Amino acid sequence: MTLCSTSSDALHCPRTESGAEPSGSAAPVGEMAGGESGNWPERDVLVGSLRQKVQLDICLRHRFYHIPAYRIRESDFPIRYVALYQSKHLFGPAAGIRYYGEVIRCLSVHRDEIREIPSSRTTPYYRLEIREWKCLDPPIAVGDKGIITAMTNLFLLRHCTRVPELSIGSETEYRLYMGLIHALEEYPARRISFHRHLSIGSFSLCLDNGRVALSNGTQVALCGVAVCLNDPYAAFCRLWTTLKKGKGFPQKSP
Repeated sequence: MTLCSTSSDALHCPRTESGAEPSGSAAPVGEMAGGESGNWPERDVLVGSLRQKVQLDICLRHRFYHIPAYRIRESDFPIRYVALYQSKHLFGPAAGIRYYGEVIRCLSVHRDEIREIPSSRTTPYYRLEIREWKCLDPPIAVGDKGIITAMTNLFLLRHCTRVPELSIGSETEYRLYMGLIHALEEYPARRISFHRHLSIGSFSLCLDNGRVALSNGTQVALCGVAVCLNDPYAAFCRLWTTLKKGKGFPQKSP
């Protein structure tokens, strides 16, 4: 059993207050709360799935999580937190992300060395030992497609409401998405002459005449409001990806 390659920061992160952590509370669109946005490219929270229902109780009781070594890339280190993903298949109405904890030690082991869940296999695993498990209240709801990403950051873990949103890759993307969410929340009651516009850097988001337009200054991607209301994040991803691939409509000059 050996320590895997991880920085000392992963072993000595500042301890947050114990007890439940509020999740699903979006940070203000105009400003990230308390500078918590941090380093967006850094993904130091592992979203770990569970193969059996009993594994949840064992992980919580013994304060650890284990994962096959081949599923962790060298670029994923350091892993500073683990969030436990409870699938619909195993947990039904209790599905979602309810628990997360700070990693205090990462060990490179063989599977048969993990005594809490016996196995005769000797394949390489990582054993991530947790300082304490904390609750997200309310939990992060699952999406229709299960886990979208295996790594995320602490800001997204504490502010997202649905698992797919943990894939958001930048502060700009987050702020535009939250702008869309806020506009959609107002839309059903005020459909007549409803208009919302948000500009962030070179990007702009406009909701008008029953459609949503996302622009990067040179191209614009369009989507119907009804589609966005049905699945806001999936619709936003299509708009965002369209612009990233350069497949939007040419932006008209004002």
